[in-house]
Amino acid sequence: MSYEYSKQELKEMLITQLKKIAKDYKIPRYTTYNSTNKQKLADKIFQHLERKKNKQSPVRKPSPVIRKPSPVSSDEDIKYLINSCSKLLLEIAAETTSKLTKKQEQLQQCKWTDGESNTDTEFSELACKCAEEAWISVKQHYHPILNMITMTALIPDINCIFSKNGKTIKVSKNKIELKSSKNYVLPGSTIGKLDINQPLIYCYRPKNVDKPLPDSYEFIRIHTNQLFRATLSSF
Repeated sequence: MSYEYSKQELKEMLITQLKKIAKDYKIPRYTTYNSTNKQKLADKIFQHLERKKNKQSPVRKPSPVIRKPSPVSSDEDIKYLINSCSKLLLEIAAETTSKLTKKQEQLQQCKWTDGESNTDTEFSELACKCAEEAWISVKQHYHPILNMITMTALIPDINCIFSKNGKTIKVSKNKIELKSSKNYVLPGSTIGKLDINQPLIYCYRPKNVDKPLPDSYEFIRIHTNQLFRATLSSF
């Protein structure tokens, strides 16, 4: 049946009409009602119609809440750099040392000076170039989160200047010390000035600069009580 009756219409119907409708709607025990209690049958029919109408009405489900994934903080890589600065400097120093060991010819062409206060500018410039290459290797292989961070190495020594989108990032440690000598042992006064928490690349250069390649330039990377040595002729 497609027609739906109002409550008032059902009240005004005769018992015979109500029973016919109740039969059509399959109202249970509709035959037990008579003219004295027809109002109860009318109410029962109306309740049935209401339930049917509610079932047929489409239930509007609430629109799903679309949660957009939280974007990665634009400062996450900067925070990582700042928190890992000391470790990163050690990794840069190690990789720089490795690259310097392969620069035999350039090292031989450097102009070296003696004395504790020498700057060895040409050596420092070469080391800075190696450090910039080292930074690319370090972040690609071990710290991909830092791919947007660039590093420029400046003399004297190796001063690592980190930046992102042209803005310099301040870090607590950014220097790798460079020392060179024709002796294996550092002078005591030099040792006393070193920061034990700062990486140091020490170049032991041959006394005979005219010696044919490969020269026995040796590099020692020092950090606190750890000693790392790479002999150039072994590469």
